[in-house]
Amino acid sequence: MKKPILVVFIILFLDQVLKIWVKTNMALGDSIPMLGDWFYIHFVENKGMAFGWQLFGGGGFGKVFLSLFRIVAIGGISYYLYLIVKQKKHPVFIYSIAMVLAGAVGNIIDSLFYGMIFEASGPFTIAAMFPESGGYASFLHGNVVDMFYFPLFSGIYPEWIPWVGGDYYQFFQPVFNIADASISVGVAVLVLGQKKFFEEEKAKDETPISKKENNNTEGITKLTLGFSSCPNDTFIFDAMIHGKIDTEGLEFDLIIEDVEELNRRAFKAELDITKISFNAYTHLLDKYILLDSGAALGENCGPLIISKSNVTMDDIKDKVIAIPGKNTTANLLMTLAFPEHKNKKEMLFSDIQQAIIEGKVDAGLIIHESRFTYEEKGLKKVLDIGEYWENTTGTPTPLGGIIIKRDLSDNLTHKVNRVLKRSVEFAMQNPKSGIDFIRKHSQEMSEEVMYKHIALYVNDYSLDIGDKGKEAIQRLFLESNKAGLIEEPDKKLFL
Repeated sequence: MKKPILVVFIILFLDQVLKIWVKTNMALGDSIPMLGDWFYIHFVENKGMAFGWQLFGGGGFGKVFLSLFRIVAIGGISYYLYLIVKQKKHPVFIYSIAMVLAGAVGNIIDSLFYGMIFEASGPFTIAAMFPESGGYASFLHGNVVDMFYFPLFSGIYPEWIPWVGGDYYQFFQPVFNIADASISVGVAVLVLGQKKFFEEEKAKDETPISKKENNNTEGITKLTLGFSSCPNDTFIFDAMIHGKIDTEGLEFDLIIEDVEELNRRAFKAELDITKISFNAYTHLLDKYILLDSGAALGENCGPLIISKSNVTMDDIKDKVIAIPGKNTTANLLMTLAFPEHKNKKEMLFSDIQQAIIEGKVDAGLIIHESRFTYEEKGLKKVLDIGEYWENTTGTPTPLGGIIIKRDLSDNLTHKVNRVLKRSVEFAMQNPKSGIDFIRKHSQEMSEEVMYKHIALYVNDYSLDIGDKGKEAIQRLFLESNKAGLIEEPDKKLFL
């Protein structure tokens, strides 16, 4: 219940601060241009409902009736919000109701108290707050302060239009406030999303008993979750494993390991949810499916081939190259770029630079934060494999994603998908929130390198893979199939 109430208080705070500022700094009818002729802060007051609409002509009876109706409505909406939070309804549904409640409370505050605590505003007078002579109206008779005005365009109706032909029109004419906007957005989301909200509940109720028994997932609240110690992973998972967001009743048993070890676990289907290299995912479609959030894709973020000496592109096929695991996407991308190269040596990604320095290998394929530190160790870039992929395919470099077992129920899978997206959103909005958790697993790298790593691998694709990201992953499957590395996929890749 805390988070929806926090939303209500934030909206109320912003609404009232702006109204008080307008009331005590502007004369009635004053305008401040904000965006050319398209947007103004324009001070008006109204005795009625949102956007200046009035009930029973806006007289004393209509005003009191509307205020009393709002009070009753606020009580009903508050109780309904309590019920749907308790019932764990869809989070968007809950927050939409919270927005409607916030808007209703915001405007009732004006009606109840503004007449008692402000002087009357006029075209040439600015109202004082708490005047010695008292306010301009009694309890329940205050006017609502409005200020947002968007006269986007205007014109004359064509003469042939019945009733209004030849009349002047302006869009958008009503002046409104934050509370009005909160109500409108909340109602719009409810209307547009009602099918999703209520069909989800219906589907939940109608899940066949046999499916629940066979999968034994609907009663499960604790799932095994694997991700790497890399800053981008600890950054995006911090909120959902530390209770900073609504996890919809889910809890997680954590496995934090190198991504190649997570790949191996996925081949054994040991984890319910796990970070995965997309190379490994090309072989795991029978067991897992990719979630929408948490992926690492992007431009200029791919693996690098580095060396201590000057190695040319032509030399690569004859060199011993350290790789961070045979199932990593880095290895797949290098295989696609250099299909003739065979002399690879597997090792932990964090050991590759030292192996090059000590002469144990001729070159190395580096990933993660190693791309920020190799130059200060005297090593040189031979080729940016990610850049090579991007130039060849015209798609972002697909590195890794978050997968979930296919045999979990649809309801549970989509719940995890929502929670993961919520965790990524929280991390992006509160980038310092997980600093202690990130640092704990960051292998003593500096905070500057940690956040460079996060900035490189956490982006819009991490929030939602989207069409462009899906195209890149599909292209990786296609190229792997062409190279004879995998069979043509017979299951869907995405939720």
